Amino acid sequence: MASAYEEDKDALNAQFDAAEALLKEIQDETAAVRVAVEEQKTKIDQTTQDVEALVNEMRQAESRTQDEIREIREEVNNVREMLPKVKLKPTAFTALVTVFCRWLTETKSTTRNLSTNCNKK
Repeated sequence: MASAYEEDKDALNAQFDAAEALLKEIQDETAAVRVAVEEQKTKIDQTTQDVEALVNEMRQAESRTQDEIREIREEVNNVREMLPKVKLKPTAFTALVTVFCRWLTETKSTTRNLSTNCNKK
């Protein structure tokens, strides 16, 4: 009877050892998956921050562009209002328009000093 008891005990111990080994393997795999998920989360967080920064930069650039367009439009309207008041010969008018257009082309990205530059011409 002792040998049957010993055999059952040994069989149970072997099953517990196998279950313990499987549990250890599952724990190791779970730890590896956690590390991989954390690395992915870090990469996703960084990418999200990069995208948010890029979107903010694009919005700021669009806002600056809209401001510049608005300023150019105001200056063009000011020139339109002034032109009828100025008595110029047709050649002088053509020269003025040419200078103004050249100036707009040269300063299309920088319009903050638009009226100052126009007064110099």
